[in-house]
Amino acid sequence: MRDQIGLAEDWNLLKAFFPADWEQLARTTQALKGLRQDKSADHLLRTVMLHVGCGYSLRETVVRAIPGSQ
Repeated sequence: MRDQIGLAEDWNLLKAFFPADWEQLARTTQALKGLRQDKSADHLLRTVMLHVGCGYSLRETVVRAIPGSQ
């Protein structure tokens, strides 16, 4: 349970270092082009960061990226 709380806290801390308009930049640069189910820039970036930054497999990344599973 502690790890799950820590992931949420770490994500909020990490987002504090992003530019203030990072979500708008993602839309205007078409970085979100091709998203299917989840249209959220926040969720997409968090999923990529989990996969690359934590070294999780694709399967583990999907499980951890599901809202409420953190």
